[in-house]
Amino acid sequence: MGKKKDIEYLWHKNNDDMAQFWEKKCRQTYLVYPNTDIPKGLIGEGSGNRIVAPEKLPSNVLGKRSILDAGFAVNTRGYYHSRSKKNFHIALFIQSGNFSVRFDEIRRDAKKGDVILVPKGCTTDENVKCAQTGVYWLHIKSTPEWDALFGDKVLLRKSRKFSEIIFALEMYEHEVYSKDRSVIFLENIADIIIELLKREFDNPRSFSRRISLDSLLGEIRKSPSKDWSREAAAKLMRTSPAVLDAECLKSHSMKFSKIVLKARMQKTLELLRGGGMSYPQIAKAVGYANTSSLSKIFKAYYGKSLRNFKSF
Repeated sequence: MGKKKDIEYLWHKNNDDMAQFWEKKCRQTYLVYPNTDIPKGLIGEGSGNRIVAPEKLPSNVLGKRSILDAGFAVNTRGYYHSRSKKNFHIALFIQSGNFSVRFDEIRRDAKKGDVILVPKGCTTDENVKCAQTGVYWLHIKSTPEWDALFGDKVLLRKSRKFSEIIFALEMYEHEVYSKDRSVIFLENIADIIIELLKREFDNPRSFSRRISLDSLLGEIRKSPSKDWSREAAAKLMRTSPAVLDAECLKSHSMKFSKIVLKARMQKTLELLRGGGMSYPQIAKAVGYANTSSLSKIFKAYYGKSLRNFKSF
């Protein structure tokens, strides 16, 4: 029997809180320019490089959404990674192969379709024994919302939203490496990724009740004077602004802002016909600062001024 070949490593790091050994055939494709201490000389843009990173964006699309680092790793036999007491959460989605992880003093095998959730402060040891394993990974900032979703114990289980999350991550990867990439498009994909991650990890007891779109629209019609910004409404639904707009388009064929405008204009017409209120009072009742603001929007919407409403 021939002598077993020694594993050749491309790069390794070993300190008090982390040990990482990259076998020479491993490949890492980042979704953001890496926020790590990997030697810069190993990071390139061409397909021949083992560690690939996109050019920096003018706006930190994923960072603004609490994703500190993310990428797709092809780990080969000999890869090893030990994590301890990190101040961020980690999500690992196994796309292919077999990934071995040790936590709570027990070693477990993760396969395609599984997700490993590592809350901040937890310790895991990961290694690959098969020919290769494909893993999408994300480092997620510690915030009250994400802390509640991740909990305080490492978890390995079947992913609930695996296909959707992988598809969204692949779409983001394709766009961020495109020569004509669009930051606006990346922003929309990032919103979808965040929404899918929240649905993947969601614990209904972690947050206040998520109101439905119908309930939200009912509240808008009842109280049009409130601040119904897209961002504020999305928080009530525990979703992202982009996903809120998508739901509105699907159910009502218009974006959220148009739905709010329609509710305010209908209420304005109702109050005008009812009489007994001055223009400034009506403006305040439907969420506008003054008569001038209401008058301009009313005319643009109906094509007639406030004074000519009776001819409708």
